[in-house]
Amino acid sequence: MSYQGRRPTPSIASALTTAMSYPFRPGVAKVLVVAPASGCSLGWWDSSIVATLQARGFQVHILQEQGFHRDDVPDDFLVYGLDNSKTFTNDISDSDLTPRDVHRTVDEQSCSYIAAATQGSVFDTVHLQARKEVQDKFIQAFAHRVGWDTKLPACQSCPCGPQSAHTCTVCHTSMFNYLPSVFNLPNTIASLSYAKNEIKQYVMLD
Repeated sequence: MSYQGRRPTPSIASALTTAMSYPFRPGVAKVLVVAPASGCSLGWWDSSIVATLQARGFQVHILQEQGFHRDDVPDDFLVYGLDNSKTFTNDISDSDLTPRDVHRTVDEQSCSYIAAATQGSVFDTVHLQARKEVQDKFIQAFAHRVGWDTKLPACQSCPCGPQSAHTCTVCHTSMFNYLPSVFNLPNTIASLSYAKNEIKQYVMLD
């Protein structure tokens, strides 16, 4: 992407709007991974962006420093991320921990709201600055969340035309059914592993 003239001020809303304009093929799961370089806030004039993401069937995942932790667990217990119903940690046997049990050292921002509203997740990039073993487990946990839990809308409405696929919207139905897309997991893991160094460098520039 290149700009002519004065470079616009970066914002989460403009980044998401640009990403939604890409020509996605009809009938695919549309997933966006956002790694903010600084704070993540939406103004009142940007509030419609969430409704647009929902209407077009996008799922947004956030990679940002959060400082997830619990006060009543050993220091080696790590919280990698969470979504509306699950918490992802380094202890795969821990099935009772809910997102409400997790605290943050960073104030919750608009990106968390966007992730929750689009059935996405928020993962804590502080683990990308840890030792390699922790980094690898963090990437694997994130890849599993994106790969296993990505859903396809049961119905999408798309206008005809070679340049109109990106305007597909979720059908308005009384029963909103989803189909799992578990076949994406291997590609997701490979892509995220390849991007690990780029994400680390991006975060460290903040």
